[in-house]
Amino acid sequence: MSTAQNSLNELLESFAAKCGAQPESLRQVAGMLQSGDGLAGLVKQFQERGLGDVISSWIGSGPNQPISPREVEDAFGEKLHHMAAETGEAKEQLSAKLSELLPALIDQLTPDGKMPENSWLQQGLDMLRRSAK
Repeated sequence: MSTAQNSLNELLESFAAKCGAQPESLRQVAGMLQSGDGLAGLVKQFQERGLGDVISSWIGSGPNQPISPREVEDAFGEKLHHMAAETGEAKEQLSAKLSELLPALIDQLTPDGKMPENSWLQQGLDMLRRSAK
């Protein structure tokens, strides 16, 4: 197992303990990042909803800006409703968990303050989905 994979496993364990994230929530995040244009699509989505500076801080090498549960709802819109239905969690509960989970996860998936190569990101996301089962 590579160092990146070990780091991602440790990160997931930490998230689960810290945020009370359910495995299904982690799978949803991985699925969200894998769908469409992946991380680049997520960045675009945040930019379109006026949250580009927030997600850019998670990718950059400086401190991560926080995101409120309400901003998560704004950023994901209807996707959040679908994710909540699939996980069986209330939309408000899921948006609160995502507000804790996303900044650190995106930060870890963007080493050195840069967007990762697609192959590395895909491997990490695949592993995220498998380990959350």
